[in-house]
Amino acid sequence: MLNSHGALAEYAELQRLQSVETGKLAAVNDRIANLKKIDAIKSQSRIEREQLQILARAFYEERRAEREQAISLFNSFSQALYSRPGELVVDVTVVQISQKP
Repeated sequence: MLNSHGALAEYAELQRLQSVETGKLAAVNDRIANLKKIDAIKSQSRIEREQLQILARAFYEERRAEREQAISLFNSFSQALYSRPGELVVDVTVVQISQKP
């Protein structure tokens, strides 16, 4: 009787559609979970980067005396060796040696 009115075919089609939609929902939930993980990793990376910058600044400041002594020695040696002495410039991110014009 169910088969004669198409109810069985309709039921089977509804089950298939439900299965498809359940699969889509699972994919969306997986994507949401992955995006949350990525967001957490990005947040942790920002925190770690800031911590490293704090450490780098502290290290830079702790070494001020050594840096100033090295610059002074370089400038003294450069002045004694060359008619146009160079100048040592130390930046937080770059160490440059330039010659004065």
